[in-house]
Amino acid sequence: MATLASHPLFPADTNDQIVLHDKVYNLCALALRAYILTWYSRFSPRDRALLPAINRDILVPLLGPILADLHSDSAPLADLILLHVPTLAATHLQVYWAARAAVTLAGDDDLATAYHARAPLLITERVNDTYVLSPRYCSALVESFLALRLSPSEYAADAERLVVREVVARAVLVSVGRRLAQPWFYAQIVLKLLGQPGTPRRGKSIGNQPPPYPPHKGWQRGVHIALRTYRTLVTVITVLWSGLTWLIATLSACPPASPKHNRVMDPWLAVAAAWLGTDGRAGLARPSWSVRTAWGSVEIVTALLAPILDRLLPYLLEQHLNAKLGIKVVDLLERILFPNGYPGPPPVDPTPEEAKALDSALRQRVDELVPRRLKLWVTPVDGDSVDALVDPFSNAGCNAHLVGTLYNAVVATLLPELVQGDAPATTSGKATPPVEAAPPYSVSDEKASVNENKVDEKASALDKKVQEKA
Repeated sequence: MATLASHPLFPADTNDQIVLHDKVYNLCALALRAYILTWYSRFSPRDRALLPAINRDILVPLLGPILADLHSDSAPLADLILLHVPTLAATHLQVYWAARAAVTLAGDDDLATAYHARAPLLITERVNDTYVLSPRYCSALVESFLALRLSPSEYAADAERLVVREVVARAVLVSVGRRLAQPWFYAQIVLKLLGQPGTPRRGKSIGNQPPPYPPHKGWQRGVHIALRTYRTLVTVITVLWSGLTWLIATLSACPPASPKHNRVMDPWLAVAAAWLGTDGRAGLARPSWSVRTAWGSVEIVTALLAPILDRLLPYLLEQHLNAKLGIKVVDLLERILFPNGYPGPPPVDPTPEEAKALDSALRQRVDELVPRRLKLWVTPVDGDSVDALVDPFSNAGCNAHLVGTLYNAVVATLLPELVQGDAPATTSGKATPPVEAAPPYSVSDEKASVNENKVDEKASALDKKVQEKA
């Protein structure tokens, strides 16, 4: 590929890295053709220089340094997955249940409005009685990115720069974010992974089950029981020995734990606690002492294993952040941007009836797979319902806030100089205003940062009503 040889994005040494490089270039080419060439050819059908100019002057200077940094050091991406993402998810769950309590107990008008009152974000705006990603914020974000990374001569190319800004902001960020915020998008993914309702579990089909033992009497039955017990013990001992051997070998290769990875499992425990409702979901459920005791046991075991987990998890994650995983991520992005291939018809969103059917199928499938004891834990009042596991992601307006915080976290990881308090010096000679910084590593600190914003007065009034009625 001529373009690949003349303008490499990152050094490709192995076969997997070369394949990843080609896929990234192919995705960029498809995006340029789909979002620019389709309308630009109507104004200038004979002009073939715009796309090569955008690729040479805009995309390569922008993507090249970012991909090269990730190629040389994957630690920031590992920190994003280990620390930022679970913190954002836990905060989303806590804010959702607080907004849900306000709607249920205080009679608020709309769930998304109550959510936004507790977590106001500049990246979201209200459109048609719901909240979506703001195209203006995304355009300002991309403009800051361009001003930071482009040279003065490249930044001065107004036509190419404006085209790239609007395409990346509106056609990519806003369009992809809109799909990511839809509940039916998550329902489709989960149903593809778990199967449709009524599908037998993996390994539970009749053809995969071993034949039953024939009935025996007397000493023959005792011999069969002894043989079965012996085989089970040998299997358990073999698995334990293999696991301990692998653990010792891996720990010997792990570097010392970093201070920022101290108690690295705490954000994930916060996600699990908020999702399972161990603290009562903002007063909507009554947490039982048995649930708190069981969860406390999990936290104690995790705290005892913290010295091992703090070294093991970051090391394993950095080992798996390789070119093979990058190929899968690029393929996933291509399926999201072009579900029907290119060239192909644009994707059609499900109708409200189809979206409702997907939601019902998802809840039915989750109800089939979740054990009854876990149902009693998640919903102690009604053990036959698992709606509490699905509800936090069933509102598009609330999901838009989660997607917006994820966007900010990714920007803060890839471009930390863009979210600093002081305007950084840019290669284009213009001061770049900082965007919203990614949340810190603890859920409590995230709450404090949210409260420092200009929270709507409506939130305090609703909280007072909740306290009066609780």
